[in-house]
Amino acid sequence: MLHYVSAIANLHEQFPNLICVLVSVNPIIQNATSKRREIVVTNELMEPTTVTLWGDFAENDGAFLDKLKDDKPILDLCDVTVSIYKGRFGISTIPVSSVLINPIFQKAIDIRAWHEIIEAHNKDIIVAPTKAMRRAIEVPLDHILDGLLAESEDSMYKFKATNVDILNKDEPWYLSCKTCRKKVRVIKEAAACINYNIDNAEYAMRYCLRLEVCGGEKPARVVLFEAANNLLGWKVQEYIQTTSIKKEECHYYRKLVLSKDKQFNFLVRIDLTDANPRRSLIAEEINQLEDEAPIILEEAVRSVRKYRKRAKKTTNAEAQINQKKPKAAKD
Repeated sequence: MLHYVSAIANLHEQFPNLICVLVSVNPIIQNATSKRREIVVTNELMEPTTVTLWGDFAENDGAFLDKLKDDKPILDLCDVTVSIYKGRFGISTIPVSSVLINPIFQKAIDIRAWHEIIEAHNKDIIVAPTKAMRRAIEVPLDHILDGLLAESEDSMYKFKATNVDILNKDEPWYLSCKTCRKKVRVIKEAAACINYNIDNAEYAMRYCLRLEVCGGEKPARVVLFEAANNLLGWKVQEYIQTTSIKKEECHYYRKLVLSKDKQFNFLVRIDLTDANPRRSLIAEEINQLEDEAPIILEEAVRSVRKYRKRAKKTTNAEAQINQKKPKAAKD
């Protein structure tokens, strides 16, 4: 989670904006009552987090951001709301929120400078471990498989293991219902969702990468859904397109194949509904152990600076920010 989220939650009056780099944009999910779209953003500490866009933000702003995602623009998400559910932060838009793209005030300039350094080092901005990964309790894989951990619905642990085999390397995805994310069956261009009993469901491609790993005496199978983005480095639609012809020559397919026999850190949430004593491990995150630490700017540069009055004329973007800035009380 972004390091300044707690400041937003506790000091919303003083710091109402979330300034970050756009990493990815997920497809819109809608039903009869709501529309939402999740985007992934990060900061200079390489701490990816998910922001949920609701309503018109999901449809309009989300579609525009989807076109810009390859450029990794700087975003200023104004007046977002922060909530905590089962100990996990959630960031969402509300009707009064606004989305500024590539603003030019100081904090945004600092984030842009950091991102340019990352690009100069040819480093992917989503490969560094998140704060959730760094803070998770590390345990041996065998302890998870043997049920030696304190179990609760929200049990999350990390463990080191070697990727022994890639069980579905030729087709690491499936057709997913946009409503429930369960697998659909497509017959004559019509998708049937058995879970929702819908014969013409909206669907999209979704990663479902299955690995066999070993971190001790017992092997285990780990499933990667969105976490496959960390390993492959590309969204599922682009991956399918680039591997459809001569996949052996595709950089991302080779990256997947070469991940075999390498060691990774896995962040998993235990699926307690699985009756299999080996358990079904669903990876929330995966990071190769050789990955370098994130590139961090000096403290003076990456600190959140207060806005200062300037004699020069402000731009439209700066004017929008100044209008939202709380006025200081007079003595």
